[in-house]
Amino acid sequence: MGKSAPPPAPFDLVNSYARLRGESVELVLNGPKAPGIEQCTEAVLRKGGTKVVGRAVVDDGPLGRRVVVTVGRDLLADGRWVVRLRGGDGDPVATRTRLLVQGDRPVVLLWGGSDPESRLPVPRDRSTAAGSASGAGSDVRATVVRAGSRALDAALSPLPPQRRDRARQGARRVARRLLG
Repeated sequence: MGKSAPPPAPFDLVNSYARLRGESVELVLNGPKAPGIEQCTEAVLRKGGTKVVGRAVVDDGPLGRRVVVTVGRDLLADGRWVVRLRGGDGDPVATRTRLLVQGDRPVVLLWGGSDPESRLPVPRDRSTAAGSASGAGSDVRATVVRAGSRALDAALSPLPPQRRDRARQGARRVARRLLG
């Protein structure tokens, strides 16, 4: 699958999903693999300092064993919620998934137990932007002129030599006016 392969997780992430069902959010985690998941009865969703507890049921679905988590939609504020399961012994089982809630839009099951660090884009130096007298702008301009010249030569090739020269001179005058 290349770079789109899911990270290691105690579930089959490819066939797991989240959906809205009435007034609830339902997470379906297919193919549980980790020990202790069969005894899970609760799901704990956390976003920052907020914690919401939902019901978890293990059953047989169309793709085999699965854990179905149900949480009231009104309990979940917009944002990314980290999902963990809790069983009879009380120890949480990390699902390595997150739930994305965003207003009236569909909910999304995200891969990965935590958000990757966000970075602001590095601002580029505007002095070398296209059209400037030096730097990358002049390179872009030269490339455009060369490409235009080649295209013009190809278009004028069927004409007689005198007519071709006159057309090329006219095109140069126009290009000089446009490009400065």
